[in-house]
Amino acid sequence: MKSYFYLLKKSMLLLFSLFLVYTIFFSFSKINYAQKQANNKLLTFLKYSSIKPEFIKFVDLNFNTLFSDYFWTLFVQEASSDKLAYMHYPYMYKISLITVKLNKRFNYAYQASGTLLGLAGKPKRAIKILKLGLRHMGTNWNIPFLISFNYFYNLGNYAKAAHYLKFAVNTKGSPKYLEFLYIKLLNNSQNFNKAKLFLETMYKNNKNPLIRHIIKVRIDAINREIYLKSKKIKYKIPYSLKLFLPKKASNK
Repeated sequence: MKSYFYLLKKSMLLLFSLFLVYTIFFSFSKINYAQKQANNKLLTFLKYSSIKPEFIKFVDLNFNTLFSDYFWTLFVQEASSDKLAYMHYPYMYKISLITVKLNKRFNYAYQASGTLLGLAGKPKRAIKILKLGLRHMGTNWNIPFLISFNYFYNLGNYAKAAHYLKFAVNTKGSPKYLEFLYIKLLNNSQNFNKAKLFLETMYKNNKNPLIRHIIKVRIDAINREIYLKSKKIKYKIPYSLKLFLPKKASNK
């Protein structure tokens, strides 16, 4: 009976692997075609599949990392697409969730998705991914720091931002300047300089050139806001920059 189930599982793995190879080839060719045709949709395996991480784990025979790497390539594709960035990364949350559920120790997947989803106006989803990371990668100070950033910068919830920043401060290996940022956060007043401090910390600790560029654009937007306010210049914020600036504080 055991050998029967083993053969069944092995057969399922073979079929799934063949299907995966086909979909990888198909999705990449479709994505290239879509980019040439200025199609705004990410034509991937995800679009027409409802396969869950739990199913992949059942058939993978310890190939979790292989499958998580495949979904990570989809994440990178979406993150590097200007058109999908304009659409606020419509597939990123699902791709990220599958990636980290397949590989719970995929540290960079937590950080990258927690950063980009937050900056794309989806902070609650970013926090959900990061809290999974906190459960499995609690010794990495970057994860509670990014949760704090999302609560502060995107949701205006200073109490929760301070709580998670304190968690980051107390995590072994965290930089000393986080203590200074934590003290500044405790006064519960919103200003652009604090938002800039958060972004500069993220910029300093992120090695990915694409994410660093996105963060740098937001820092430049805040610097422009600070300068124009200091000169008392009235201006309209371009639509493309509205996403880059901190939202108004909300104590709800």
